[in-house]
Amino acid sequence: MGKTLTILNFDGGYQNQDFYCQNQVKWIDFRDLSGVRGYCEETAAEEIRKRIKEEDIKVCYIGSGNYHYMTFFLLEKIKQPFSLVLFDHHTDMKPSLFEDLLSCGCWVKWVLEKNLFVKEVVLIGVADSFLNTIEEKYQDRVFILEESKFGKEEWQKEIQSQIHYPVYFSIDKDVFRKEEVSTDWDQGSLRLDEMEKVYELIKETQPILGIDICGECEEWTSAEEIEKNNRANRKIWDML
Repeated sequence: MGKTLTILNFDGGYQNQDFYCQNQVKWIDFRDLSGVRGYCEETAAEEIRKRIKEEDIKVCYIGSGNYHYMTFFLLEKIKQPFSLVLFDHHTDMKPSLFEDLLSCGCWVKWVLEKNLFVKEVVLIGVADSFLNTIEEKYQDRVFILEESKFGKEEWQKEIQSQIHYPVYFSIDKDVFRKEEVSTDWDQGSLRLDEMEKVYELIKETQPILGIDICGECEEWTSAEEIEKNNRANRKIWDML
């Protein structure tokens, strides 16, 4: 995994943090784009693809979960069979509101439908209430380790056994417990050290192709929240 950290700057949120300051950092600015918050209009999608086309992005921070659809564009850059391993409290597989409108709620569905190289999707930490919302046509390519499995014996190794290709990790920090992270969405109960164990186990058996992280608050309410996320982001970076 490369040593350069890329920040995809949609909302300026990382300017309140300093976890990246001791590293090589590449900033790619998207703040001038319209039609990108929560969903991505086609004209914005074309410009996003243009701005990342020549970039070698291995580890990147995306900002708010409202821009998690950015993973769809990052995965387009992979030209070999791979597994998507997603830490998220939601499936991000809702039907699109409009057929051609990519959003933070449907981007995984788009990956399964449009990306010829993704062979399997492993969802970790999804709320149990979403277990029955996966469309049947995707079920043979999607494995879910629901939130209620956390803490049970050998749950990390169960994930390891489900992965058969090089891995791209996508991490939405709403999967983590509130004691360690603050987000704009309802949150799960995963601990950062539990995620690190999953990462280390998978790394033993498969190459890591890339990683992205999102889940910042768009509107911070306190310096304490900012520092909580700053610590979490630093811990994730140190893990890598």
